[in-house]
Amino acid sequence: LHGALVVSLRLKIVAALVLLATCATAAVGVSSYISTRKELNEAIDRSLQEAAANPALLLRFIGRDQLPGFGPGRGGIFDNNGDGGPGEPPRIFDAVLAQIIDPDGEIVRSPPSGAFPVDDADRAVASGSFTGRIEPRDVTIEGEAYRMLTVALDGGAVQIARSARETERALDVIRTRTLLSVALVMAAAVIAGWLIGRQVTRRLVRLTQAADDVAVTGRLDVEVPVSGSDETGRLGMAFNGMLGALARSRDQQQQLVQDAGHELRTPLTSLRTNVSVLRRWQDLEPDARQQLVDDLDSETKELTSLVNELVELATDRRDDEPAQECDLGSLCEQAAARVRRRTGREITVVRDDSVVSCRPAAIDRAVLNLI
Repeated sequence: LHGALVVSLRLKIVAALVLLATCATAAVGVSSYISTRKELNEAIDRSLQEAAANPALLLRFIGRDQLPGFGPGRGGIFDNNGDGGPGEPPRIFDAVLAQIIDPDGEIVRSPPSGAFPVDDADRAVASGSFTGRIEPRDVTIEGEAYRMLTVALDGGAVQIARSARETERALDVIRTRTLLSVALVMAAAVIAGWLIGRQVTRRLVRLTQAADDVAVTGRLDVEVPVSGSDETGRLGMAFNGMLGALARSRDQQQQLVQDAGHELRTPLTSLRTNVSVLRRWQDLEPDARQQLVDDLDSETKELTSLVNELVELATDRRDDEPAQECDLGSLCEQAAARVRRRTGREITVVRDDSVVSCRPAAIDRAVLNLI
């Protein structure tokens, strides 16, 4: 059973460390992913907004003073090489594309990679009826992600977009590294948790074995060698202290039994002797009969008092007899008188008038034991 408990505790330690490490690593990875994606998208958006902020530069990018098909002149458009060859789709630089739409929102010229999506906001920008601020947005063209911004120009609008391929690649790298880091941290947490759990439970195993030995053998002299000042070490010291207290308690119980046998033997012997004398009641003189009855009464009271004291000791309750001023000589004389009756020996008490503050019953018991 204790082996199963130890294994369970080790697994809990391992699981806690793995969960903590995984959550921490995942939190760092997710935070890095979100912040990186935000920074990269903001960089793309800034490049698009910088182009939109300079209409003249934008017109030069698409290769003419006015939008193609609107107004005089049909100059060439920037081609892939930037030499202004006619007939090529609008392209500012690599990974950045341009699409021209007319005021009705119809596509005039689109890049070979595919037409950009045109929604109501783009049509409103092209017709000049849009009064708000249009922000870059994510679009997908032929399965590839782009960030696109629609810019109003005379006679229509230009949609400029920049590929988010590099952003996606960077985010893929972060995702891969995050997953790899999580896996490595989980493996390290499992190893560290197992080692820590083994170190902690090793001392708990020794404590459990010691408790099992006490339960099986009843021996209380089992020493648990536990070191350290942590909780497990303090638990070991407390366990040793508990065993020491139990051992002392058992010794006290054994001593109580021995003392009880010694204390009870004297009045019982006296009672047994008096009972034997009672068998010859008819042969006794009246004075002897009265003395016999007095002895029986005294020994019975003595036996009752002893039993009460033993009960108090066994139940860990002490007599609440208050201290009082007593004549020490009188107490000694009473104790000597009982011993005279029991033994028939002559006992002389040499006394003075000393008065002590004491518990009379306890002093009587002590003096009687001495005699």
